[in-house]
Amino acid sequence: MSAGRAQWRRWRKYPVGALAVGAAARGARHLAWLLRLDTAVPELDGWPRDAAFAADLCGRLGLPSLRPGAGVPACPPFGPEDPAETLAQAERGLRREVLLLGRTVRLGASIDWHADLHAGVRWPLVPATAVPYQLGPGCDIKVPWELGRMQHLAPLARAYLLTGDARFAAEIRAQLTSFLEACPPGHGVQWASAMDVAIRAANLAYLLAILASGPDLPRAERDRLVRALAEHGTWVRWHLSWNPHSRGNHYLSEIVGLLHVGLALGWSRAGRSWARRAARAVREELAHQVRADGWDWESSTNYHRLVTELLAQARWLLRASQPATGLHLGEADEARIERMLDVVDACTRPDGSAPLLGDVDDGRLLAFTAATGARSRHHRESLAPYRAPADRPPPASRLFAESGVAILRAPGALVMLRFGPVGLNGRGAHDHADLLAVDATLGGVTLLEDPGTPVYTADPETRRRLRGTATHTTLTVDGADQFAFSPLTLFEVDEGRAGTLERWEAGTGGTTVVASHDNYARLPSPVRHRRRVHLAADGERLEIEDALEGPPARHAVRATFQWAAGVAVEPLPGDTGWCVRAGGRSFRLVARAPGALAWRLEPGLVSPGYGTGRPAPRLVCEGLVAVPLALTVTLEPWPVAGAVTTHGGPTS
Repeated sequence: MSAGRAQWRRWRKYPVGALAVGAAARGARHLAWLLRLDTAVPELDGWPRDAAFAADLCGRLGLPSLRPGAGVPACPPFGPEDPAETLAQAERGLRREVLLLGRTVRLGASIDWHADLHAGVRWPLVPATAVPYQLGPGCDIKVPWELGRMQHLAPLARAYLLTGDARFAAEIRAQLTSFLEACPPGHGVQWASAMDVAIRAANLAYLLAILASGPDLPRAERDRLVRALAEHGTWVRWHLSWNPHSRGNHYLSEIVGLLHVGLALGWSRAGRSWARRAARAVREELAHQVRADGWDWESSTNYHRLVTELLAQARWLLRASQPATGLHLGEADEARIERMLDVVDACTRPDGSAPLLGDVDDGRLLAFTAATGARSRHHRESLAPYRAPADRPPPASRLFAESGVAILRAPGALVMLRFGPVGLNGRGAHDHADLLAVDATLGGVTLLEDPGTPVYTADPETRRRLRGTATHTTLTVDGADQFAFSPLTLFEVDEGRAGTLERWEAGTGGTTVVASHDNYARLPSPVRHRRRVHLAADGERLEIEDALEGPPARHAVRATFQWAAGVAVEPLPGDTGWCVRAGGRSFRLVARAPGALAWRLEPGLVSPGYGTGRPAPRLVCEGLVAVPLALTVTLEPWPVAGAVTTHGGPTS
């Protein structure tokens, strides 16, 4: 494909008017910044008296008055506390051992805030607008950004509140001072992403409130942190990533971060102005980014969790500050946030984790709850501060027709099937080509799973492969992805259509969904894929029936079954299927398929979080077959506990 045609395919999905408005808005912001029109860090008038500073700041951030040593408050953004685990994390923090995007690193005595500490690559200290996103193969700009969010300081802050131990406050102060000295505003990798600047600002506001509430923060350092908050607010205000067509979690993070800074500095004119602007934008984005059924429009369970946290935290702040500011959300806004939390409940597996759908980068606004690190996929737990009770019984089967997600539930079981539109209004920044793919937990054991996202820019080939249809539990025809991804960027879909819901039935005999898509209509001989999924009422048996329809022709067809990490798959003797073992349970996969389809195991990869990948078996059924085609697969309990042989075939 020529460069010109690739550009045309990339930009044709955007309305010309939206492109013009977006370009004009970006130009106006850039010009204002260059001319320094109202972009100077504001004078912080109306400064609270020293004795009242901490209590005033806590109140503006929705916190009670804090006293280090008296414990962690039982309100957002703090979650249920495990003192022993908090103190263990804090001791590791004192040693500067940090879990950074799936890997533990030692920051050392002198922290390099400009480096990818995994790859050993360092970004230059240049104006933020000139920072290159890629410095070479294998380096990942998300690594310094993740460190610069300051979320790794949260365990130290919680431990300081629990114990009053000045060591924890001293370490927080030392790292913040190191950062401010090494990363001047507007320069270097730490200022290249307004989203990350905003997330850092929100965490900085809470860290300042905690430190200022104790006796271990000198006034000069306190004043410097207040000034840093103002610098962050100014930068975010003039580098918002607003566009009229496909705003997503980046812009929402920016305005919610600005809300934190505005409320924290609410005793100043600039702070009040930022808070008003951010509150208005939060209401606008609730209507723009969240569908009526409660799903974030980015087609990812991970990004739904992040957007839900952003909006739930904004709601908490506005509720807490309303008496002083008059800012608030409307009843319809509040109801939509509740529906977002309902989605999180609906997508919670029996073990508390969430299925993977679309990209996963473990993004979060604040990190003051326990559900971080290894428990980052426990979305419901991480959002517990914003909804009570957090451990309500799981909901029944749910159909989210507007967003195109079906959740089939039974005791010990959750099956997810996606048939919805390309996210972000067709932009598809975090979509996978996964229509009609199945994520399945049966009998309390996760069996089939989305491959996830271990990497973005550091390994474009792996990024593209794991977004592709062939790595998901669905059908691939003639080697084509369901969506046409842009060859020019890792975060856009050039062409892709939503599927169609054909039937939904939830009754005493189980739950059934039938959906189809025609994204293979662009093939020389067009094909439509229809899938029926039935989950038995006991949560132990799953049926998947596929049909390919179109003009009589032969196509290369691949049916993929991506198993979760830790699942063992072996052929049963005598062409009777495959034995699937996991979590102390055994299941049998049996299929009715054309004889031209051959079965084989191949190595697969599942990424439970960004930066991590675990080997996981992938079962493939493929061959050159005639359309129309029918393929039926059943997963059911398999009582044979003895060893199985490794000869024989897969079909019955």
